[in-house]
Amino acid sequence: MNKTYQLTDLLTKTQEELASIAQEKLTSCGYTLEIKEGKYIVGTTETENPITLLAHLDLVNKTPPQPQDIIFESEHTTTPERTDERTYTGAVYRLENSQATCLGADDRNGIFAIFSLLDKGYRPYVIFTHDEEVGCVGGGQLREDLENLPQLRDILNQSAMLIQVDRGSKYHFDEVVYYNEKNEQFMDFIQDFGFTDGRKDERVTGSSTDVRVLSEILTPATCNVSAGYVREHGENELCLWDGLTATIDKLERIMRKCQAEGLVFEKVR
Repeated sequence: MNKTYQLTDLLTKTQEELASIAQEKLTSCGYTLEIKEGKYIVGTTETENPITLLAHLDLVNKTPPQPQDIIFESEHTTTPERTDERTYTGAVYRLENSQATCLGADDRNGIFAIFSLLDKGYRPYVIFTHDEEVGCVGGGQLREDLENLPQLRDILNQSAMLIQVDRGSKYHFDEVVYYNEKNEQFMDFIQDFGFTDGRKDERVTGSSTDVRVLSEILTPATCNVSAGYVREHGENELCLWDGLTATIDKLERIMRKCQAEGLVFEKVR
């Protein structure tokens, strides 16, 4: 049975608990799984040239917040982390009187987005990784293992693209960043769905995340899109609920477009 989850269900789980939930979720949706315990979960299906979506299971604080710590506000105004040029007014989740050091929307929002798309009937390839926050440990292990898993590597290379759902709001609320990506057609395609990239604002750059690590061995074009959070890793972290649902809508439209037209974008280095 495909169980559905609320965002607060995911925000209050440890990395290990989330890994178990993710494995059960993918199994119930008919996925074939490749698992390395404590490192990664890879789910593939019979879908032809699907998008591969990625999110990480860990958070900065080892102890997640308790349900009573998480407050929902239907209207809250904030700005991106590094500029006051733009304003978000909408629903948010935030912490109040919590022992946790952060909300954990980074990257439980990304997991929620992927789960939501599965609940809508989409079947992208899925990669969930452990310990991204401490050096892309799970992504690095998968990159290493793919050297000796040619069948899985070939399957993932059939992806239309690789999209990590794990970008915070630094200068925009709909950011996308790329890692050594030179495929202008791919970047134009992503931008057409409403994401803002570094060619519009040269300040928007990415440091590192699992999709960058995996792009070293996989051939599809890659990016990291807004997961609908701001000021991650601290007590003032917010889940921008309306931003998260907007990203889910963008991803849904991207998948429909790729499936309808058989689009595939290869990485250009």
